[in-house]
Amino acid sequence: ASSAVELSQPDDDLLPGGIQGLQYPWIGDTDAVAYVASHRPPPDPYGETVLHLGEGRIIGGPAATTSFDRPDINGLEDIVAAGSNGLYLNNVNVYQHSGSTAAINDAGTIAFFSSNYGTTGIYTGDGLSTPTLYAAATGGTMMGHPDINNDGMIAYMDRASGVETVFVGPGHQRVLGATIQLFGSSVAETWFFR
Repeated sequence: ASSAVELSQPDDDLLPGGIQGLQYPWIGDTDAVAYVASHRPPPDPYGETVLHLGEGRIIGGPAATTSFDRPDINGLEDIVAAGSNGLYLNNVNVYQHSGSTAAINDAGTIAFFSSNYGTTGIYTGDGLSTPTLYAAATGGTMMGHPDINNDGMIAYMDRASGVETVFVGPGHQRVLGATIQLFGSSVAETWFFR
């Protein structure tokens, strides 16, 4: 298991080799922490964006061309993260996503949003085989931000009747969205992010 890491945000005049711009921390069941940080290694003055597990570097690339969004980590300390040039499982580019976060469960099943495999929707895969459509989008590219549990059930955002709604399962079971009664009032707006 990874140990805790204490990092501070340095000044803007960071020396080459330093670290800054810590973003998107996510903790796994083993207390391992995944996060994204900016580095300034020589000789590239713009540095690079790096996906980390604890103090360890998973993968990185030039800051001008590479970014990573909200990594997720499972109980085996596998990390999945949407990058600007593909969806990564640890340090391997495994799938093409469509600009949304991804999630991974302890069985290694990845859930992600994509329009690159025929039907636009939420897909699942193991990083080795062709992904499988889990739920087709009803709201186009507004769908996304899936989270998968260890039973393989996925919660995600999509549109229903023109409003953002949280769904669970391949059959679009509506969980929360506009007009649903909650705490004695009608929900007016819903956004869903991990």
